[in-house]
Amino acid sequence: MGEKVDEEISKMLLEMLNPLAIKAAINVENELDARKIEADKFYLHQVERAKYDMEIARKRYMLVDPQNRLVATELEADWNLKIRELEKLKQEYEKKKEKNLKNAENYLESDIMQTVDDFANIWSSEKVSSRDKKRMLRLLIEDVSVKNDDKKIIANIRFRAGTCKTLFIEKKLPISEIRKTRTDIIRQVDELTQNHAPSEIAAILNQRGYCLWNGNIFNSKSVNYIIRTYSIKNRYRHLREKGCLSLKEKMLESNLSQAEIFQMRNEEKIVFYKVTDRDEYLYEPQNINKYLTKNQS
Repeated sequence: MGEKVDEEISKMLLEMLNPLAIKAAINVENELDARKIEADKFYLHQVERAKYDMEIARKRYMLVDPQNRLVATELEADWNLKIRELEKLKQEYEKKKEKNLKNAENYLESDIMQTVDDFANIWSSEKVSSRDKKRMLRLLIEDVSVKNDDKKIIANIRFRAGTCKTLFIEKKLPISEIRKTRTDIIRQVDELTQNHAPSEIAAILNQRGYCLWNGNIFNSKSVNYIIRTYSIKNRYRHLREKGCLSLKEKMLESNLSQAEIFQMRNEEKIVFYKVTDRDEYLYEPQNINKYLTKNQS
Protein backbone atom coordinates (compact mmCIF):
# COMPACT_ATOMS: atom_id res chain seq x y z
CA MET A 1 0.00 0.00 0.00
CA GLY A 2 2.83 2.39 0.91
CA GLU A 3 4.54 2.01 -2.46
CA LYS A 4 1.31 2.86 -4.29
CA VAL A 5 0.76 5.98 -2.15
CA ASP A 6 4.37 7.13 -2.72
CA GLU A 7 3.99 6.57 -6.45
CA GLU A 8 0.80 8.63 -6.66
CA ILE A 9 2.26 11.44 -4.52
CA SER A 10 5.26 11.55 -6.88
CA LYS A 11 2.96 11.93 -9.88
CA MET A 12 1.01 14.65 -8.12
CA LEU A 13 4.18 16.59 -7.25
CA LEU A 14 5.30 16.58 -10.86
CA GLU A 15 1.87 17.84 -11.91
CA MET A 16 1.90 20.57 -9.25
CA LEU A 17 5.54 21.47 -9.86
CA ASN A 18 5.13 25.01 -11.15
CA PRO A 19 2.64 26.49 -8.64
CA LEU A 20 4.21 24.62 -5.75
CA ALA A 21 7.71 25.72 -6.63
CA ILE A 22 6.63 29.35 -6.98
CA LYS A 23 4.96 29.23 -3.56
CA ALA A 24 8.08 27.69 -2.05
CA ALA A 25 10.23 30.37 -3.68
CA ILE A 26 8.04 33.10 -2.17
CA ASN A 27 8.36 31.51 1.28
CA VAL A 28 12.14 31.31 0.91
CA GLU A 29 12.26 34.95 -0.14
CA ASN A 30 10.21 35.96 2.89
CA GLU A 31 12.46 33.96 5.17
CA LEU A 32 15.57 35.56 3.69
CA ASP A 33 14.05 39.00 4.15
CA ALA A 34 13.33 38.23 7.80
CA ARG A 35 16.89 37.00 8.33
CA LYS A 36 18.23 40.12 6.61
CA ILE A 37 16.20 42.34 8.95
CA GLU A 38 17.48 40.48 12.01
CA ALA A 39 21.06 40.77 10.76
CA ASP A 40 20.58 44.48 10.11
CA LYS A 41 19.31 44.96 13.67
CA PHE A 42 22.28 43.09 15.12
CA TYR A 43 24.96 45.01 13.22
CA LEU A 44 23.11 48.31 13.62
CA HIS A 45 23.02 47.75 17.37
CA GLN A 46 26.81 47.33 17.35
CA VAL A 47 27.18 50.59 15.41
CA GLU A 48 24.87 52.46 17.81
CA ARG A 49 26.76 51.09 20.83
CA ALA A 50 30.09 52.20 19.31
CA LYS A 51 28.60 55.63 18.60
CA TYR A 52 27.44 55.87 22.21
CA ASP A 53 30.90 54.91 23.52
CA MET A 54 32.48 57.46 21.20
CA GLU A 55 30.17 60.22 22.52
CA ILE A 56 31.02 59.33 26.13
CA ALA A 57 34.72 59.50 25.31
CA ARG A 58 34.24 62.87 23.61
CA LYS A 59 32.39 64.32 26.58
CA ARG A 60 35.06 63.10 28.98
CA TYR A 61 37.73 64.80 26.89
CA MET A 62 35.75 68.03 26.59
CA LEU A 63 35.21 68.21 30.36
CA VAL A 64 38.80 67.56 31.40
CA ASP A 65 40.89 70.40 32.82
CA PRO A 66 43.24 71.60 30.07
CA GLN A 67 45.90 72.12 32.69
CA ASN A 68 45.91 68.38 33.34
CA ARG A 69 47.69 67.54 30.10
CA LEU A 70 48.45 63.92 30.90
CA VAL A 71 44.79 63.05 31.54
CA ALA A 72 43.69 65.15 28.55
CA THR A 73 46.11 63.30 26.28
CA GLU A 74 44.83 59.90 27.46
CA LEU A 75 41.20 60.94 27.06
CA GLU A 76 41.89 62.34 23.59
CA ALA A 77 43.57 59.09 22.57
CA ASP A 78 40.61 57.12 23.89
CA TRP A 79 38.24 59.39 21.97
CA ASN A 80 40.20 58.88 18.72
CA LEU A 81 40.19 55.14 19.30
CA LYS A 82 36.41 55.13 19.73
CA ILE A 83 36.06 57.16 16.51
CA ARG A 84 38.17 54.60 14.58
CA GLU A 85 36.17 51.71 16.05
CA LEU A 86 32.92 53.43 15.08
CA GLU A 87 34.09 53.97 11.49
CA LYS A 88 35.28 50.38 11.26
CA LEU A 89 31.92 49.01 12.46
CA LYS A 90 30.06 51.31 10.05
CA GLN A 91 32.10 49.99 7.13
CA GLU A 92 31.61 46.37 8.22
CA TYR A 93 27.88 46.95 8.61
CA GLU A 94 27.57 48.36 5.08
CA LYS A 95 29.62 45.49 3.63
CA LYS A 96 27.58 42.82 5.42
CA LYS A 97 24.33 44.49 4.41
CA GLU A 98 25.39 44.59 0.76
CA LYS A 99 26.58 40.97 0.91
CA ASN A 100 23.32 39.74 2.41
CA LEU A 101 21.29 41.48 -0.27
CA LYS A 102 23.55 40.12 -3.00
CA ASN A 103 23.35 36.55 -1.64
CA ALA A 104 19.58 36.78 -1.37
CA GLU A 105 19.28 37.95 -4.99
CA ASN A 106 21.63 35.24 -6.25
CA TYR A 107 19.81 32.53 -4.34
CA LEU A 108 16.39 33.56 -5.55
CA GLU A 109 17.36 34.11 -9.16
CA SER A 110 19.69 31.15 -9.69
CA ASP A 111 19.36 28.38 -7.11
CA ILE A 112 15.58 28.43 -6.67
CA MET A 113 14.75 28.87 -10.35
CA GLN A 114 17.29 26.23 -11.35
CA THR A 115 15.70 23.84 -8.84
CA VAL A 116 12.28 24.59 -10.32
CA ASP A 117 13.51 23.89 -13.85
CA ASP A 118 15.36 20.69 -12.93
CA PHE A 119 12.97 19.24 -10.33
CA ALA A 120 11.37 16.72 -12.69
CA ASN A 121 14.77 15.53 -13.94
CA ILE A 122 16.18 15.29 -10.43
CA TRP A 123 13.13 13.40 -9.15
CA SER A 124 13.21 10.92 -12.05
CA SER A 125 16.96 10.33 -11.92
CA GLU A 126 18.11 6.83 -10.97
CA LYS A 127 20.98 8.41 -9.03
CA VAL A 128 18.53 9.93 -6.53
CA SER A 129 17.82 7.36 -3.81
CA SER A 130 14.44 6.78 -2.15
CA ARG A 131 15.89 8.22 1.05
CA ASP A 132 16.81 11.48 -0.70
CA LYS A 133 13.35 11.67 -2.27
CA LYS A 134 11.76 11.32 1.16
CA ARG A 135 13.92 14.19 2.40
CA MET A 136 12.71 16.30 -0.50
CA LEU A 137 9.11 15.38 0.34
CA ARG A 138 9.58 16.45 3.96
CA LEU A 139 10.64 19.89 2.76
CA LEU A 140 7.40 20.24 0.78
CA ILE A 141 4.82 18.24 2.72
CA GLU A 142 3.72 18.90 6.30
CA ASP A 143 1.86 15.62 6.83
CA VAL A 144 -0.12 12.87 5.10
CA SER A 145 -3.16 11.07 6.55
CA VAL A 146 -4.26 7.82 4.91
CA LYS A 147 -7.67 6.12 5.06
CA ASN A 148 -8.03 2.56 3.85
CA ASP A 149 -11.28 1.78 2.01
CA ASP A 150 -12.39 -1.54 0.52
CA LYS A 151 -11.62 -0.52 -3.05
CA LYS A 152 -9.42 2.55 -2.71
CA ILE A 153 -6.96 4.46 -0.53
CA ILE A 154 -7.75 8.06 0.44
CA ALA A 155 -4.66 10.17 1.10
CA ASN A 156 -5.07 13.69 2.52
CA ILE A 157 -1.89 15.73 1.95
CA ARG A 158 -1.09 19.02 3.66
CA PHE A 159 1.78 21.03 2.19
CA ARG A 160 4.03 23.35 4.17
CA ALA A 161 2.83 26.24 2.01
CA GLY A 162 -0.70 25.68 3.36
CA THR A 163 -2.15 23.94 0.31
CA CYS A 164 -4.17 20.73 0.84
CA LYS A 165 -4.75 17.93 -1.64
CA THR A 166 -6.74 14.67 -1.54
CA LEU A 167 -5.78 11.63 -3.61
CA PHE A 168 -8.10 8.72 -4.35
CA ILE A 169 -5.87 5.75 -5.16
CA GLU A 170 -7.17 2.48 -6.54
CA LYS A 171 -5.87 -0.50 -4.61
CA LYS A 172 -3.52 -2.94 -6.27
CA LEU A 173 -5.11 -6.19 -7.32
CA PRO A 174 -4.07 -9.38 -5.50
CA ILE A 175 -1.22 -11.23 -7.21
CA SER A 176 -3.63 -14.01 -8.18
CA GLU A 177 -5.76 -11.47 -10.07
CA ILE A 178 -2.71 -9.83 -11.65
CA ARG A 179 -1.45 -13.19 -12.95
CA LYS A 180 -4.87 -14.20 -14.21
CA THR A 181 -4.98 -14.63 -18.00
CA ARG A 182 -7.12 -12.10 -19.83
CA THR A 183 -10.41 -13.36 -21.21
CA ASP A 184 -9.61 -12.23 -24.75
CA ILE A 185 -6.39 -14.26 -24.72
CA ILE A 186 -8.25 -17.32 -23.40
CA ARG A 187 -10.80 -16.92 -26.20
CA GLN A 188 -8.11 -16.70 -28.86
CA VAL A 189 -6.25 -19.74 -27.52
CA ASP A 190 -9.54 -21.65 -27.59
CA GLU A 191 -10.04 -20.70 -31.24
CA LEU A 192 -6.44 -21.35 -32.30
CA THR A 193 -6.24 -24.85 -30.81
CA GLN A 194 -8.50 -26.07 -33.61
CA ASN A 195 -5.75 -25.60 -36.20
CA HIS A 196 -2.47 -25.00 -34.38
CA ALA A 197 -0.04 -26.64 -31.95
CA PRO A 198 0.99 -24.75 -28.76
CA SER A 199 4.24 -23.33 -30.20
CA GLU A 200 2.34 -22.06 -33.25
CA ILE A 201 -0.31 -20.48 -31.00
CA ALA A 202 2.44 -18.76 -28.98
CA ALA A 203 3.99 -17.33 -32.15
CA ILE A 204 0.59 -16.03 -33.33
CA LEU A 205 -0.17 -14.38 -29.98
CA ASN A 206 3.26 -12.72 -29.91
CA GLN A 207 2.80 -11.50 -33.47
CA ARG A 208 -0.54 -9.96 -32.50
CA GLY A 209 1.15 -8.00 -29.71
CA TYR A 210 -0.08 -9.98 -26.70
CA CYS A 211 2.13 -10.81 -23.73
CA LEU A 212 1.98 -12.52 -20.34
CA TRP A 213 1.04 -10.66 -17.14
CA ASN A 214 4.72 -9.95 -16.39
CA GLY A 215 5.46 -8.65 -19.89
CA ASN A 216 7.15 -11.82 -21.16
CA ILE A 217 6.31 -13.30 -24.55
CA PHE A 218 4.31 -16.49 -24.97
CA ASN A 219 5.88 -19.90 -25.53
CA SER A 220 4.56 -23.45 -25.80
CA LYS A 221 4.81 -23.92 -22.01
CA SER A 222 2.67 -20.87 -21.22
CA VAL A 223 0.10 -21.82 -23.87
CA ASN A 224 -0.14 -25.38 -22.50
CA TYR A 225 -0.66 -23.89 -19.03
CA ILE A 226 -3.61 -21.83 -20.31
CA ILE A 227 -5.09 -24.88 -22.03
CA ARG A 228 -4.88 -26.95 -18.83
CA THR A 229 -5.96 -24.22 -16.41
CA TYR A 230 -9.05 -23.16 -18.35
CA SER A 231 -9.98 -26.65 -19.61
CA ILE A 232 -9.59 -25.67 -23.25
CA LYS A 233 -10.01 -28.42 -25.81
CA ASN A 234 -6.53 -29.01 -27.24
CA ARG A 235 -5.68 -29.78 -30.87
CA TYR A 236 -5.54 -33.53 -30.23
CA ARG A 237 -9.11 -33.58 -28.91
CA HIS A 238 -10.38 -31.40 -31.76
CA LEU A 239 -8.90 -33.76 -34.37
CA ARG A 240 -10.04 -36.92 -32.60
CA GLU A 241 -13.59 -35.60 -32.54
CA LYS A 242 -13.32 -35.06 -36.29
CA GLY A 243 -12.41 -38.72 -36.71
CA CYS A 244 -8.65 -38.46 -37.17
CA LEU A 245 -6.70 -41.66 -36.50
CA SER A 246 -3.72 -42.46 -34.34
CA LEU A 247 -0.68 -44.17 -35.89
CA LYS A 248 -1.83 -47.64 -34.89
CA GLU A 249 -5.32 -46.97 -36.17
CA LYS A 250 -3.89 -45.68 -39.44
CA MET A 251 -1.77 -48.81 -39.80
CA LEU A 252 -4.86 -50.99 -39.31
CA GLU A 253 -6.92 -48.92 -41.74
CA SER A 254 -4.31 -48.94 -44.49
CA ASN A 255 -2.71 -52.32 -43.73
CA LEU A 256 0.68 -50.62 -43.93
CA SER A 257 3.65 -50.82 -41.61
CA GLN A 258 4.84 -48.03 -39.38
CA ALA A 259 7.82 -47.41 -41.65
CA GLU A 260 5.58 -47.19 -44.70
CA ILE A 261 3.31 -44.68 -42.93
CA PHE A 262 6.35 -42.57 -41.94
CA GLN A 263 7.65 -42.63 -45.52
CA MET A 264 4.30 -41.57 -46.95
CA ARG A 265 4.08 -38.83 -44.31
CA ASN A 266 7.56 -37.56 -45.22
CA GLU A 267 6.58 -37.56 -48.87
CA GLU A 268 3.30 -35.84 -47.95
CA LYS A 269 1.30 -38.59 -49.67
CA ILE A 270 -1.15 -38.81 -46.78
CA VAL A 271 -3.02 -36.14 -44.85
CA PHE A 272 -1.67 -35.78 -41.33
CA TYR A 273 -1.65 -33.17 -38.56
CA LYS A 274 0.93 -32.28 -35.91
CA VAL A 275 -0.90 -32.21 -32.60
CA THR A 276 1.90 -31.25 -30.15
CA ASP A 277 5.33 -29.63 -30.28
CA ARG A 278 6.84 -33.10 -30.17
CA ASP A 279 6.64 -35.55 -33.08
CA GLU A 280 3.06 -36.56 -32.39
CA TYR A 281 0.65 -36.78 -35.31
CA LEU A 282 -2.89 -37.77 -36.16
CA TYR A 283 -3.98 -38.96 -39.58
CA GLU A 284 -7.05 -38.33 -41.64
CA PRO A 285 -8.90 -41.51 -42.59
CA GLN A 286 -8.73 -42.23 -46.32
CA ASN A 287 -8.64 -45.06 -48.88
CA ILE A 288 -4.89 -45.64 -49.14
CA ASN A 289 -5.38 -48.78 -51.31
CA LYS A 290 -6.58 -46.69 -54.25
CA TYR A 291 -3.43 -44.61 -54.16
CA LEU A 292 -1.19 -47.73 -53.88
CA THR A 293 -2.90 -49.44 -56.82
CA LYS A 294 -2.48 -46.35 -58.97
CA ASN A 295 1.16 -46.00 -57.96
CA GLN A 296 1.99 -49.65 -58.75
CA SER A 297 0.46 -49.52 -62.25
